[in-house]
Amino acid sequence: MKKIIHQIFLDIGLKPLDKRPDYLDNIELLKNNNPKWKHILWDDKKLDKFVEKYYPQYLKYWNAFPHPFYKIDYSRYLLLEKYGGIYIDLDEKNIHPFDLKITNSNIITGSWFDKNGVEHINNNNTIAINDKELIHDLILYCNSQIEEKKKTLPSSWKCRIFQHSVGQMMFTRWCKLRKIKTDINILDYLNTNDEENCSWITSMGKKVV
Repeated sequence: MKKIIHQIFLDIGLKPLDKRPDYLDNIELLKNNNPKWKHILWDDKKLDKFVEKYYPQYLKYWNAFPHPFYKIDYSRYLLLEKYGGIYIDLDEKNIHPFDLKITNSNIITGSWFDKNGVEHINNNNTIAINDKELIHDLILYCNSQIEEKKKTLPSSWKCRIFQHSVGQMMFTRWCKLRKIKTDINILDYLNTNDEENCSWITSMGKKVV
């Protein structure tokens, strides 16, 4: 795996990055724990330019996304295909420096435990797919789901359309179809807070339908 860490902060209508000390602390901790890794923080302008330059064929999806959260999920797949490395959410706390288990991994998926203690594998907090053919296949599958779910799900189901077209549910289906399994348990390295944070629910609407 290339030693590149991708993180994304877009304007989702909540607090700006300089008003999120938790995110800033997590970024600094991640960088300090892994000084030999290149760290890239992507914002709205950088991602727009990236897609326009390297993926103009996907601008029809990019420019039509109804909420920035679509771009956060969709762009991580494109970044991994173009540059390699690993994507990590900003609400992840790095509890252990990255070692050879990380760099020798080909596939790393996110993970979290629900209230019943059941582990779920998804794209929510972390993802690394260092296989060009495989990550391209994911992008194509995601594109097909964007088109399909727009036609088959009611437009009022905003969160569900998001989840099933570019987000967790789409990614989980793809992993099952391709029999994808993570090479390591990412929770050995990151303390995930995505389930508690749920900022995507707050921003898109308090009720998940």
